[in-house]
Amino acid sequence: MRPVVYLDVDGAVSALSPTHGFGDGLPFELFGDELILSDRLGARLGALDADLRWLTTWGADANLIGAAMKLPDLPVAGLPPLDATAGGPWKFDVVRAQVEVERRPFAWIDDEAIPAITAAWAESMGVPCLLVEPDPERGLTPAELDAVEAFLAR
Repeated sequence: MRPVVYLDVDGAVSALSPTHGFGDGLPFELFGDELILSDRLGARLGALDADLRWLTTWGADANLIGAAMKLPDLPVAGLPPLDATAGGPWKFDVVRAQVEVERRPFAWIDDEAIPAITAAWAESMGVPCLLVEPDPERGLTPAELDAVEAFLAR
């Protein structure tokens, strides 16, 4: 069963500081916001043996960010409610609903929205999961993505 990788943007795919965890971060402006993106991260994400899904308040606009990293268009796992925050509970609701139906292993990469109950909940469902919470200032690092690759290879 092919695993799923849920991807956040701000603080995960995009570093919040000028120094990206992959070391090659370049500024990318979208709708007046400056993101710091890494081509090397994009290449490694694109090579993952998993179904990638955006899980971000950027919604479908995340594909504009992905395109800047040379990723193909990815499905959006779920749309946030109008009053949503980046770290709000809506993301867990989306993951829970999809995992309960699909029962696929998943990795969730997010700097602030993964609730403490996620690992225990996934275990109770009998679904392997990997939760990656990057430092938002640097975003996802090669070592963290190594862990994702190792998880997906199991």
